[in-house]
Amino acid sequence: MRNFGQQLASDHTAANQRATAVATQMGVTPPTEPNKRQKATYDRMSKLSGVAFDRQFVKHMADDHKKDIADYQKEARMPNDPAAIRQRDSPDATAAPADRAGVSEDTRSKPVRNRPSR
Repeated sequence: MRNFGQQLASDHTAANQRATAVATQMGVTPPTEPNKRQKATYDRMSKLSGVAFDRQFVKHMADDHKKDIADYQKEARMPNDPAAIRQRDSPDATAAPADRAGVSEDTRSKPVRNRPSR
């Protein structure tokens, strides 16, 4: 689970850097902090530990990545600014979220072994 979390952090950092570059090209200021929904999720998850955290984390990641993929595919069908099209047409644009959603689904279906809380 820890490796999965580290891979998510690495992938999301790289994706955020690419998205920030595109936003800058488009003259859009990206958010600098989590939105209300993200803060609520953080608050809820920060109260969990051990197996309870792992299960909720995997569920949240699978659900969130599925939503992101659907939103991305919807946006990809709409005409956009050339900078957004370049970002959209990037070969890894949906590969990582789709991969993560699949990993999350696989992880969710496997039993979580008991181990000490963090």
